[in-house]
Amino acid sequence: MALSLELLLVVLCSGYYYTSTHLPTRYRSARESGYRLYFRVTLYAILLAAAAAALLFLVKLGLSDARPSGVAMLSALGAHLSGIIDWPMSGLLAFTTLILGFVCSHAGNLRYRTAMAKAALVRRVVRHRDFESLVVHAVATTSPLMITLDSQQVYVGLVPQATEPTEQRMHLRILPLQSGYRDPVTHQVRFTTSYREIIRAVGKKSVP
Repeated sequence: MALSLELLLVVLCSGYYYTSTHLPTRYRSARESGYRLYFRVTLYAILLAAAAAALLFLVKLGLSDARPSGVAMLSALGAHLSGIIDWPMSGLLAFTTLILGFVCSHAGNLRYRTAMAKAALVRRVVRHRDFESLVVHAVATTSPLMITLDSQQVYVGLVPQATEPTEQRMHLRILPLQSGYRDPVTHQVRFTTSYREIIRAVGKKSVP
């Protein structure tokens, strides 16, 4: 019995689980769609299946009394690969691939447990997206951003937190420090309102 459609779907599910759970891969594929996302899922499914096949071969070799080397090792590997698509080895391959997808994704996330490591990952992921990179830098350095609206209203403020790379940015929330407008002729910024005193007053009231 060759590798059935059900077992093939299990292998693909392993690739999908890895893609959606492993943080670097999840962030990079978050805004992909269509054939690019399918290709990425299929690619990781194939890599996990290959790793599972290699693992099963090593286990089989370890349980065997024979210790082949050279040409005999290649011959044993070829026989293993040709027989792995038949039942019950195909079921064992699909199950091992699913387990590897779970283990590898969570093991790979261990290095991003700290806020610093995760922030460094986010900076790497968004480095080719100019606006997202600017927002992430503003959050990391506590630097204010100046935003000009279509109405020529200008706001300067701090960004409280960056959006996860998996989320599609629809708006930008800031803590305003100043606001004003751009001159319609010279486009120079003219500030009319400062919120610093209001922020200080609110901060004093919130302290018991």
